Amino acid sequence: MSADGAKASLHDSGTEIMNASASMKRRDTVADDDRRILIVDDDPDFADALVEMLAINDFVPRAVYDAESAAAAVAEFAPALVFIDIRLGQSSGLDQISRLRAADDTLFCVMITAYADTQTAIEALRRGANDFLRKPLQPEEALAVVYRCLEKRRLSIQAAAMEARLDHLQKSESVARLTGGIAHEFNNMLTVVLGNLQFLAEDIAQEAGPQSAQRVQWINAIDRSARYGAKLTRQLLSYARKERLSPRAIDLSDAMASLRELLDASLGEEVRVGLMLPGDLWPVRVDPSGLEEAIINLGLNARDSMRNGGMVNISIANRRLEQRMTLAETTLSPGEYVAIAVTDTGAGMSDEVRERAFEPFFTTKDTRDGAGLGLSMVQGFAIQSGGGATIESRPGDGTTVTLYLPRASEPDEASAAPDAAAPSPRAGAATAGNDTAAVLIVEDDPDVRDLAATFVEEMGYRCLTAENGARALAILGEGTEVDLLFTDIVMPGGISGLVLWEEAVRRRPGLKVVFTSGNSHSAFHIAEGSGGSHFLRKPYDRSSLKSILAEALADAGDN
Repeated sequence: MSADGAKASLHDSGTEIMNASASMKRRDTVADDDRRILIVDDDPDFADALVEMLAINDFVPRAVYDAESAAAAVAEFAPALVFIDIRLGQSSGLDQISRLRAADDTLFCVMITAYADTQTAIEALRRGANDFLRKPLQPEEALAVVYRCLEKRRLSIQAAAMEARLDHLQKSESVARLTGGIAHEFNNMLTVVLGNLQFLAEDIAQEAGPQSAQRVQWINAIDRSARYGAKLTRQLLSYARKERLSPRAIDLSDAMASLRELLDASLGEEVRVGLMLPGDLWPVRVDPSGLEEAIINLGLNARDSMRNGGMVNISIANRRLEQRMTLAETTLSPGEYVAIAVTDTGAGMSDEVRERAFEPFFTTKDTRDGAGLGLSMVQGFAIQSGGGATIESRPGDGTTVTLYLPRASEPDEASAAPDAAAPSPRAGAATAGNDTAAVLIVEDDPDVRDLAATFVEEMGYRCLTAENGARALAILGEGTEVDLLFTDIVMPGGISGLVLWEEAVRRRPGLKVVFTSGNSHSAFHIAEGSGGSHFLRKPYDRSSLKSILAEALADAGDN
């Protein structure tokens, strides 16, 4: 085609588009944000005709007539799709694709030209064009390309978001596993520290003189630090969703009324607390102490964002989800939830901070003001409870953290006491309930094992120890008298505490068990569902061990 003939075809194409525009409008499902389309063509008649046709079909088109204006238009107009002529004066449209994508890597490009052959089309696609049209354009074909490209773009963005979310979830799961493992090891160490501190404190208490008082202060300082470490490991486990919870149906109206007083006392006089409770709130199934800790953490986080005081509003509402709702770290299934929104009037968060706010140890505060575990613990609690959490925030506009908690299916349990249920029947043991009962301690950490043995012997029980499941089974196989098995859940060697328990009760029906662990929430619930009735979380001290052993042996003696 000659240059004059090609030029005529451009105007013919524009005329054809204009003549066909009135009959081309069609229904579609393109999102509003995807309707912006940029036309880059050095023929104003053609570009304006294409603008008119697209506008009739409810798109939001804009035209520029030279390459120099194209990049600025993409940055300012933010189109989803751009039609670009392959020849723009002295410039090549092919060279513009990478420039335009630098402003928006989701931009789809359609190359248009009257000077095309097959090789040109192939080169355009190789250089990054998503489609190719020859002039003169057929309006129906042009619209078909628009809808096809916008749908491909939507699917591409969706796939990229899903890939990013999967990558985030995989990283979060890896962090959660690492966190749970670290917390387990910390809890073993803290058990030894706190237990031996008790012995030191008792020895020092028998001494007299000024040095004794100083030593007591040192012991108390160590004890406070160790217990703070235990609190941090509980928060780590909550983030890792391995904290043991005891959920039950509770009435949020009553629970929040009690929490209001605690919040007022915790947040100080410069922070006012507002509470909005509808009268028809559904009960929720959560661990009451976990809920209390989560709300207090949100309150403290809100307080810290308002250095000069402000308002913390807590609003609670019933929410019925008709479709799946994607949140950070999880997806809520359709169903009934109660949403607890905690809103502050603080400085708000940037997008970068908001996206990382649930990460463990991430904090914008001075490290002396906290370890950065508050929000990650809150999110972990919500997810472990069957719900999730969201953050909405903008700089200068404060922050809202919303917990979604599942509705309880048995409203009548909302007022039930935590321990109202009768204990399940348990088989007894011949010597259970007296001070000569024999306790088999199974623990792979030698320091924890020695400490537990010392505690048990001081209580007057006969004590046997095993460093792993295989040794414990050997002791049972020897016919040694054992009334109660006190075993760690997570142990090396292939025989976990659960496997040990199953084999032990097969050999000795009626044998009582107390499980212990630094992180095995899920493992404990397997045991609980199979009849294992007692669990002691690490770190434990002498009094908590004494209480749970007495409880387990008393259960045995009552049956």
